[in-house]
Amino acid sequence: MKQIEEIIGLFTDIVVLKIDLEGNISKVVINTNQKFNISKIKNVYDIFTRAERFRLKRVLESGFDIRKKYMELSTETGVKDFVDIKIYERDYERDFFLQFFESSRDREVSYDRYIEKLTNLAEKDPLTKVLNRKGLQEKVKQLVKTGDKKRRLGIISLDMDDLKGINYTYGHKMGDKAILKIIDILLANTRERDIVARLGGDEFLIVTEEVSGSESTAYGLAKRLLLEISKKKTEKHFSTVSMGVHVVQIGEILGETTVESKDFIDKCEKELDKADKALYKSKKNGKNQVSVSKEFLKFYEL
Repeated sequence: MKQIEEIIGLFTDIVVLKIDLEGNISKVVINTNQKFNISKIKNVYDIFTRAERFRLKRVLESGFDIRKKYMELSTETGVKDFVDIKIYERDYERDFFLQFFESSRDREVSYDRYIEKLTNLAEKDPLTKVLNRKGLQEKVKQLVKTGDKKRRLGIISLDMDDLKGINYTYGHKMGDKAILKIIDILLANTRERDIVARLGGDEFLIVTEEVSGSESTAYGLAKRLLLEISKKKTEKHFSTVSMGVHVVQIGEILGETTVESKDFIDKCEKELDKADKALYKSKKNGKNQVSVSKEFLKFYEL
């Protein structure tokens, strides 16, 4: 039995107790947690804090196959921790299982992954898995924090030209497929440090850092995307895109404000609006093309 306990202890800490219907402990079958002191405890109720006893009562009264998670241990056990519990009942005997987290680190990692999952749900578009508007704002904050105020950001606003027609003719499932085809092209042609977001429906946005030189990185990317997307315009259930490109210096967005202020968010939205106005120019001029904002022309020639 000692050898079995040692083997089990390599993977996780568990305690198995023989108990009666009232929770009285008749035998300690296994205890792989050396810090867990069970020797003076006669009843399982005394293992847990007073606040947990109602939950424990539910388990004992319900019998086997009931599990409770994150039960808080009493200080009398010598371990300040949480455990999962479960009961197995057979031949009028009850085995009471306590399972510890493998380690404090494992608990922290599990919690961190849980928070990360919640963050992803809050900041990513569920269909395309790229950033949504909230996620875009957070990424732009990080970019501005670490960027030189003289550096420029390129903003590309994209809009699918015929998503409504696809949805109306073929249904929303085909519309979703058309969106995903566009996203695949965007991701295949952008760098890892570029920010790609879906703002809703058929609207997308790319934010990229401008590389020093006489030509705009964002404009070059937009023309490349237009070419790649246009190659596929003959495919069934596919849509071309119209684009608007705007360029702004980081210092113009940040000014004297902090990235956490409402003023900063308002300034960002105004810059996005300028890219949108350039996009509308492309729509008005016949779609499937790239236009630039008037501010773009302060930095680059076409």
